[in-house]
Amino acid sequence: MNLRIPTLVSLPLIAACLTEGAPPDVDLDDLARKRCRGGFDCNDGNACTTDACVGGACVFTAVTAPTACDDANPCTWDDACQGAACVGTATLPLLSGDVTPDLEGWTGYLETTATTSDGQVVTVDTAATPSTQSVSSWGQPLAATWFATHDLEWRARVVTATSNPYDGSAVVFPAFSGWYGVGVEREQMVMLETGAVTWGDQSQSYPLATTAWHTYRLAFPATGGLALYVDGALALQRATFTAGAAIGFGDHTNDAGFDGTFQLDAVRLVPGASCPVGPPPPPL
Repeated sequence: MNLRIPTLVSLPLIAACLTEGAPPDVDLDDLARKRCRGGFDCNDGNACTTDACVGGACVFTAVTAPTACDDANPCTWDDACQGAACVGTATLPLLSGDVTPDLEGWTGYLETTATTSDGQVVTVDTAATPSTQSVSSWGQPLAATWFATHDLEWRARVVTATSNPYDGSAVVFPAFSGWYGVGVEREQMVMLETGAVTWGDQSQSYPLATTAWHTYRLAFPATGGLALYVDGALALQRATFTAGAAIGFGDHTNDAGFDGTFQLDAVRLVPGASCPVGPPPPPL
């Protein structure tokens, strides 16, 4: 699948993926042995080679100019030729932490100055800049169909956190439509509290020392719903998930006096269980 994503800054990890090969009825060894009359006799079906007939023999040369191709793998983006192979990107970075979110294509809402970067991680700090709204939220367009093949992963730690049902000072939205968010989006958001991680509606809670760094991974089972893993262990599950056109994160406590500080980095899409593109991504 050759899908371009111009709004995202990406330094992708290259994963093992499928190579665009010749049509099933073409035997490349047999083709190379036969005498040819011209390039039309030497089509190997590979977009990453130039085909020529030289002295009656087929010669296949890897392309040198940047060339887009299709690796026939729905789990990859930005397919391009690397030598004679078509290689796609299976892991897609969305937020590195190295710069503020706006420089990586995220849209900020309300107190955007409460979000900074030290060159390594992003810090959302409304505790230092309280207001009536107490909100510093960020959204990034993300097609819901991508969750059929990929999971959403990030690293985070809480410094201070306050929350009440549907409001948290350290949250990640798997579906996000704006700074306030509709009811179902707030119900299914991941909320980091002091000493636990919960769904936004607080229907489930998982005890956790959230002030330490952890790797969180939202999986989207084929049977529906959501599953949250923390450092590889299943933490929360819910039977339903309402997808949206974007994801989000931030301090989402729009009630006065509910402020907090948390740090975030390495937000990315990683291959899910239904996406066999080689070994799992390396740990963060």
